[in-house]
Amino acid sequence: MSKLTYFFSDAEFDGPVPGENSMISFGCAAYDEGGTEIGSFERNLLPLEGAVRHPRTMSWWETEPEAWAATQTNQVPPEAAIKDLVDWVRALPGDVLFCAAPLIAEGLWFDHYLVKFTDYRVAMPFTDDPLFVGDGLDVMSYAQAVLGWARTPIRKELPPKLLEGVNHTHLAIDDARGHAAVFFNARRFKTT
Repeated sequence: MSKLTYFFSDAEFDGPVPGENSMISFGCAAYDEGGTEIGSFERNLLPLEGAVRHPRTMSWWETEPEAWAATQTNQVPPEAAIKDLVDWVRALPGDVLFCAAPLIAEGLWFDHYLVKFTDYRVAMPFTDDPLFVGDGLDVMSYAQAVLGWARTPIRKELPPKLLEGVNHTHLAIDDARGHAAVFFNARRFKTT
């Protein structure tokens, strides 16, 4: 088995539906098996052609003006951002595991953009050249298993020990690093 690289992702968007709405920003941080960050990648995206902003999501963004302003700087076309992301992932060492919190939401957004602009998907079980290995890792489900809880927690319910190093700002790269912190904290918690 090849060395594993953990790829933690976070996306910000202007509505709940990939394609109908747009991903406006994403951040990704790659970690080795010991929990050391080995690289990061982030982009702010122009909206998809024909997509609309969802009023409820935009009302929420009004409560986060600094984060919203940050997503509106240095925007690039989504096709270029996703192709650059693929090149970055391909250059990472070993097998790359897609990790997110929650996997279902982040995975859907990244999968939509990968399918739209490349030949890759988040999970591609029947190919000789996948971008990521396996089906992905849901950080909060991992924390749930480590804690022995009956349901998946939300971030604010986690014990302080799992939240060390988490800086949740709604800036995608900060949040991706926060997901990594929860995961590696949970791994250490499991072994104590």
